[in-house]
Amino acid sequence: MFFNSVIFFVFLSVIFSVFSFAKSRLSQNLVLLLGSYIFYGFWDWRFLFLIFFVSSMDFFISTSIEKSTVKARQKSLLILSIAVNLLILGTFKYFNFFTHNFINLLSSIGFKTNYSVIKIILPVGISFFTFQSMSHTIDVYKGTAKAPKNILDYLLFVSFFPQLVAGPIMRSRDLLPQIENLKTPKPSDLYFGLQIILWGLFKKVAVADNLSVYVDAVYSNSSMMSSSSLILATYLFAIQIYCDFSGYSDMAVGIGRIFGIKLDWNFNTPYFSQSFNEFWKRWHITLSSWFRDYIYIPLGGSRVALSRHLLNLTITFLISGLWHGAAWNYIFWGFLHSIYLILENLISRLIKSDRKIASIPHRVAKIFIVFNLTTLAWIFFRSQSMSQSFSIIRGIASFKGSILIDNILWISTIPLLILIFIELLKFPLQTDDFFKKISPFTHFLIMSTLTLTILLFGADSGAQFIYFKF
Repeated sequence: MFFNSVIFFVFLSVIFSVFSFAKSRLSQNLVLLLGSYIFYGFWDWRFLFLIFFVSSMDFFISTSIEKSTVKARQKSLLILSIAVNLLILGTFKYFNFFTHNFINLLSSIGFKTNYSVIKIILPVGISFFTFQSMSHTIDVYKGTAKAPKNILDYLLFVSFFPQLVAGPIMRSRDLLPQIENLKTPKPSDLYFGLQIILWGLFKKVAVADNLSVYVDAVYSNSSMMSSSSLILATYLFAIQIYCDFSGYSDMAVGIGRIFGIKLDWNFNTPYFSQSFNEFWKRWHITLSSWFRDYIYIPLGGSRVALSRHLLNLTITFLISGLWHGAAWNYIFWGFLHSIYLILENLISRLIKSDRKIASIPHRVAKIFIVFNLTTLAWIFFRSQSMSQSFSIIRGIASFKGSILIDNILWISTIPLLILIFIELLKFPLQTDDFFKKISPFTHFLIMSTLTLTILLFGADSGAQFIYFKF
């Protein structure tokens, strides 16, 4: 059930209608919990048992940790939660990857194997809900969050459908109190939420889905493409993945708001970053902060010797790459970003600069460098394998052939120009009073333009969001 499908909006209308008639907090939470389980069961009902097991386990473990006064027992319970969550994630997401590579390793050293790899189905959103649930247990252990008193509240915290399958990854201290004190949403919540849903839908169907047609055509036949076509497709993929994922995240925020729940923003114009450190504070913000708080800082962060600091960066981004996909090209993508950050860190130690007094050309040059190196790394993210990634890079470096022009590029021009214009204005400003600062006519003009663009240029593909597969 994709956010950009008719059936989802029918589902959303039904759930919101029933939710609006619910009078008590308990009945509202039950409506949202039932709706969330219906939403997830629509993908594959068998995995409802998995999400229920993860949620129930971490609820009872976190409650036991909070009640216990014995540190050793608390630690044992924490280890149990982490171990089970990682075992579940590892089995479903990485079993095939590691088994396949182990068999290849044995074959390379002369051992013949007759074992075939079992094809395990990947539950949608497993990387997101296991991380969200696991972080709650860790926070309760650290004393930075409280265990919920009601298991229904916790089940909803893990399964809340707007952010269930692709984030944002919420911390329990931010989302659980809202669930525990759920109130009937105000008209301003509905008004704001619908606007953000429209903005996210525009990004997805008018920009990302149109660009995907060209990108898919080039990357699926990359060995036959000219250098200029490969370059153009790579730049367009950088825009596609941003609009696809941030479009989903914006819609999740908007959907959450119409139920009176504020979800975290996941993107903040990342391609205008002047450093890679800044980029990762603007791109997939909730995941980046998760890796920072639960992996990078526990490893020692930057408050260690330089060599250990650089190792911590490398480990964190290798894990980040593996989180995104069970393939070597994802791991290398993460490794490449660690190299960027290491070089940036070393250069910053040699060259002291004050960003406040940096000239406009200097800032533009830094944005240009960060964006282009980020786009280079996207080649490994988009490719199907390491060999295809390096093949595309060789194709780009060969400077052969003429550019492949497709009608879809002309169709995408107007949505792209609208996107760039609004992104330069940092729309939406991620505040409820944004539209209070502009005239009703300007507001109507923006909303009408987005709606008309979706109707005229929206790709009628019903394509799933890229991050659903993670």
